[in-house]
Amino acid sequence: MRTCLLVIDVQESFRHRSFFTETGLPRFLAAQNALIEGCRAAGVPIVRILHSAGPQTADNPFAAVSGHVRPLDGLAPFEPAAGFVKSRHSALVGTGLDVWLTEHGIDRIIVS
Repeated sequence: MRTCLLVIDVQESFRHRSFFTETGLPRFLAAQNALIEGCRAAGVPIVRILHSAGPQTADNPFAAVSGHVRPLDGLAPFEPAAGFVKSRHSALVGTGLDVWLTEHGIDRIIVS
């Protein structure tokens, strides 16, 4: 079996939404970063998936022009095996991720 880690929507955009809270964020980042480091150490490819949707205006945190469609501050840096941007809730629809997984023989995924 060939495994990969999908790091989905771990991005600054959410920090700029009214519902976002820092409560629990340090624990989340510690767990996420440990998962990334464990996968990196084991040679598991890591794929970054970001969400960008809505009007392309600076006041929309999910618009590329806002500058917030980027990894969440505090996330461990990593060189992704691939990167995708999605515009809907599914990372598998319209992104090319499904093709990448198939082309790379990935038959098991870790979703985070």
